[in-house]
Amino acid sequence: MNNQISAVSAPLDRKLLLPFLGFILLAGGGPIAMRVSFSELDPFWVGFIRFGLGAAVFWMLALYKGLRVPRGRALMGSALYGFFGFGISFILLSWGLVKTPASLAAVLLALLPLLTIVLSVMQKIERFTINGVIGSLMAVVGTVVIVGGTGSMNISLPHIGAIILGVAFLAQSGVVIKRFPPNHPIMTNAVALTIGAVIMASVSLLVGELWTAPTLISTWVALTFLVVFVTIISFILY
Repeated sequence: MNNQISAVSAPLDRKLLLPFLGFILLAGGGPIAMRVSFSELDPFWVGFIRFGLGAAVFWMLALYKGLRVPRGRALMGSALYGFFGFGISFILLSWGLVKTPASLAAVLLALLPLLTIVLSVMQKIERFTINGVIGSLMAVVGTVVIVGGTGSMNISLPHIGAIILGVAFLAQSGVVIKRFPPNHPIMTNAVALTIGAVIMASVSLLVGELWTAPTLISTWVALTFLVVFVTIISFILY
């Protein structure tokens, strides 16, 4: 555990900055693409489509690179990462986005760094630093400025609460995986997205959603963006 704390407390590698910025730019469009998709398709069905297709791509990449399926604690880490980050988290985020404007959802998602710091400190993965808190708060303020606030839009408090809780589970996924041996990012996402796809499909069937194909061009564009840019490229960057 002390080795983990030392590693995460080390100075930032500047080579990580560009992938980080790429992740922010691509993932930032996720709430908008999800809202567009939800105008025609049921939310958990959309989650199953994106995670299922994403998992298939990552498994093909793993096969191409000759990566082995992890075992033991390494497999458990990737599975828990998927359970919290792609399963529980996106059940809450998807339900919350049904009645929450994408702009407000973006502000709430900006809480991810702050919640990650809080959970990391509570679980003794990282040490508390004031710079981390200030940087996280700047992310929230910056997002509010960019989206221009929520204006006079009608909002649902239960759905907002679901998004905040979903962001907390998303943060927890990044914390819990630190406790386990690392895997190749492609294999980690292959396992995690498979777990997420199974969970989303199960919930979709449980609530009786319709499994239909998109008919609108806007829905196809949104789904393509979700699968290719948000689920595949940005998850690798993350």
